[in-house]
Amino acid sequence: MKKLYPLIIAFLLCASTLSAQLVEVVPNVGFSAQGLFLNGDILYIGKLNDIRRIDITEESPTLEIFSTSINQSFYMVLYVNDFYVSAGGPSDYRIVKLDFANPNDPPVNVTFQDGYLGAVRVMLLVGDDLYYTGPNIDTLFRMDLSQATPSAEVVYSGIDLNNAIALYGNDMYIAEYKNPGKLYKLDITDPSATPIELASGLETPYDMEFLGDELYISLNTGDKIVKTDVTQLPLVMEDVVVALEPRDMVFDGNELYVINGINSNIISKVDVSTLSVADVSQDERIVLYPNPTEDLLYLKNLSSQENYTIYDAIGRTLMLGKIEPNNSIDVSSLATGRYFIRIGDSFPLNFVKR
Repeated sequence: MKKLYPLIIAFLLCASTLSAQLVEVVPNVGFSAQGLFLNGDILYIGKLNDIRRIDITEESPTLEIFSTSINQSFYMVLYVNDFYVSAGGPSDYRIVKLDFANPNDPPVNVTFQDGYLGAVRVMLLVGDDLYYTGPNIDTLFRMDLSQATPSAEVVYSGIDLNNAIALYGNDMYIAEYKNPGKLYKLDITDPSATPIELASGLETPYDMEFLGDELYISLNTGDKIVKTDVTQLPLVMEDVVVALEPRDMVFDGNELYVINGINSNIISKVDVSTLSVADVSQDERIVLYPNPTEDLLYLKNLSSQENYTIYDAIGRTLMLGKIEPNNSIDVSSLATGRYFIRIGDSFPLNFVKR
């Protein structure tokens, strides 16, 4: 097992609140929906006892049964004509495949949990490669589905409680399924790579989805969905939708579909293109000047003494201190470049050192 060397970056909560309207798509899909998969206009819903589907182009979608051949369904992916499903429970979690054209035929076992004390639950298809892991499993596996007899290989071992993965370029983002949980990224093209810790304090992340550079995370016990731009470090988490109990998510363009509800029995959606800043806090009115600066950095609208932290572009802490109103911070020792400063518990502001 490789040793983990995390880059510790604080989990920063944005002081602004993004507002978006949550729309109910299906008010009741039955008890315990677990996973979503979108194929064209058809949304598949994995749940206890069956897999159901709806046509998302319908104004009031009709819920249809797609398959009853699997006891409990979680994540789903389609590869050619094979429909792969992470299924089972409570002691026989596994990946099975169905004939997509004949989904009620008996499922074929692809892999079992291989002695791991946990659930092989999370799957992500990248080309021919199926990546999978799950809660209480400290290993990320990869399986080439183009092979006649696919076999699993270990991509990385060492991160416990994996329940959410998402790919951005060559980096696999991995979240711990616990409260508080951490967010990591791992270069899956480098066999010697070790995970980099990007954030902590996540309230039981259940699923992650990318839309462009933005990573959306459903926080199951946090009762909200947040997003962050992964090109900007340190990461800033912004609330997208609050006061819900989110599980799995899937994008259709700018519309984000999510499993919601106390019994995970509601399918809702939110148009993320309509997000707007609903509340502007005092922290957002703090202005850095001069920016760029050669030596001294001043903070306009600072009303009381605050702690500050200055980070570089990859999240390393370079300076710590306290700042009083009408005083300045001496940044003359910093090399030329772009930096981030966090004032108190606010979100980071950026500045340029000449």
